[in-house]
This record gives sequence, C-alpha cells and structure tokens, in this order.
Amino acid sequence: MAAIDWNHDDYQESRGGGQLYPAGDYLVKIVKEEKRETKTKNGDLLALELSIGDGEHRGGVLFWSLNLWHNSTRTRDIARGELKGICNAINKPTLRDTSELCEIPFILTLGLKGTGDDMRQTFQRCQPRNNRPQPPPQQPVQQPSQQYTQQPPQQPVQQPAGPQSQPEPGPGAPVW
Repeated sequence: MAAIDWNHDDYQESRGGGQLYPAGDYLVKIVKEEKRETKTKNGDLLALELSIGDGEHRGGVLFWSLNLWHNSTRTRDIARGELKGICNAINKPTLRDTSELCEIPFILTLGLKGTGDDMRQTFQRCQPRNNRPQPPPQQPVQQPSQQYTQQPPQQPVQQPAGPQSQPEPGPGAPVW
C-alpha cells in the first residue's frame, strides 16, 4: 500500500491514454482476453488486447471491451453483436471459452469519433483475413525490342538436394 495525498476534484477524468490509430483496415489478432468487472460495478466485461500484425503500425496494441454481462440489455446486445462479428471473422460460430478467440488473425476496420481531447477509437467491422483486398498484380515492364543474335538455349541450373530454408519475412510481413 502507498500513501497518497490526492483529491479527485483537482483533476479532469482521463479517457485512457492509449494510442489512436488512423481510420482504416488493420490485420490484427487477439493476444489476451480477460473477464473483468466494469468500473461502474454494473456487470462484467470481456477485455480484449489485440496486436496489429502489419503495415506502418505493426506491433501496435489495441484494447477492446465487450460488455457481455452488463446489467443493461441494450449494452449487452451491442457487445454480443460485436462478439458475433469477431467470431464470424475468425470462423468460430460457437465458443466454449473466450480463449478460443486468441491468436487467429482477422481484419479490423477502425474509425475515429469525436474531436480534440475527446477523440476516441471505434471498432467498426471485422472481416476474415482472406477478405483483405490484394494490390493489383504488377505488369512486367516492356523493354524496347533490340536485335539479338540467337543463342543456344541454356540448361536449367540444378538445385542441390536437401532441406530448403525459408526466406525471412520482409518488412510488410505480419510480426506473428
């Protein structure tokens, strides 16, 4: 226990201190889940910690609270709808334990709501990882035609037998 000389009337309530990410689609996975009592003691919630797996914010962390056991029916229904979106995105139509949500990548669409100090992150949509739009394939660059002398066809180079090593993931690859 620590002694503290503090008066809550001297401060404004904080809305948390987490980083806000730009609106858009992010490859994420749930890395931690925990059932907790709400701050207002009117039910329990499922606290999720998510990790961003690629892009400029790779390695970033998001926190999402689902009020699944709240006293308010409307609040519970909203949270259950959000959980259904996650379950659809990770192809888990049924759950026996919330730990089943972890370590399965999916696409999360983030938004921002509010202005200035009241700005907060919103979780708008979950999609399966394979629904992420792929960039269009690049077309090979056409070289201007030049005259070449005909060369005999070259024999393909034989690869040595044995185990092949996999290349290291590049900078755009997920951290997990």
